[in-house]
Amino acid sequence: MDSVKCEDYFRCINNDLLITRWSRAPILKESNDSIICKLCEILLNNTYEKVIATLIIDENGIPVCVKTIPKIDNDSLRTIVKEMLYAIKFKPAKRYEEPVISYYPIIFNGQRCGMYMANTNKRVKYKK
Repeated sequence: MDSVKCEDYFRCINNDLLITRWSRAPILKESNDSIICKLCEILLNNTYEKVIATLIIDENGIPVCVKTIPKIDNDSLRTIVKEMLYAIKFKPAKRYEEPVISYYPIIFNGQRCGMYMANTNKRVKYKK
């Protein structure tokens, strides 16, 4: 997706304009655990103690835009992290049984090197 469209989506999130009412929130597929653990390891090894990633997810459960806070300064590291975030797959959010575009914030907490997902209480633990 082009960066202009992504910025429009993120502007909508900040202004509460993106559709956030769904009958079922997006669900992270369990097959992503290895990606998430590897992301956690990479972020921790590069001194990022806490990173919040926001993903715009399309109607098929595929991330189409990603944004991290704080912004990752190193270009090659930023590329790796974004590629891995784009590889995460979801069961899409649904509204009245119809898949809809949604957003999904993820908090990578390097102190315990795990990941908390905003829409669930599930925690994925990173193991060395």
